[in-house]
Amino acid sequence: MKAIVNTENVLYGAAVIIENTEGKILLGKRYDTIGGGTWAAPVGQIEDGESARQAVVREVKEETGMTVCNPRHFISSIDDAYGHRFVISAFIATRFDGQPKVVPGEKHSEWRWFRLNELPKEEDMFVPALSILEAYKEYRMYREMGSGYG
Repeated sequence: MKAIVNTENVLYGAAVIIENTEGKILLGKRYDTIGGGTWAAPVGQIEDGESARQAVVREVKEETGMTVCNPRHFISSIDDAYGHRFVISAFIATRFDGQPKVVPGEKHSEWRWFRLNELPKEEDMFVPALSILEAYKEYRMYREMGSGYG
């Protein structure tokens, strides 16, 4: 039986939506990497022996210089883009230390806080980030209605 997915092109990653006290989320503009020129939440590959939660904490520290506290698993997504299949575990973090900065040698040219109604255009977003952000918008809507969702 032939495999449906070429496993050589599968990337297992972890992403985190960091939300500040103003309800804004952190996005970085990617460069010199897959999806260069697009915006995404902090995201990166899960390393051998590492859990998705550990990967999120490590990636945020490496990419932004920040420390996230107690990220909560939110959703998992599968997206085909840029010649790869992305399998991503996404987290939410509302507690963090520090402010984002561009870290030399990392894959972002800038970091910016966005309101959900002021996100970059869809075509300017990293494709695997789109489904995660859509689910996050729904989560926020239910949370603000007091439904207890999430």
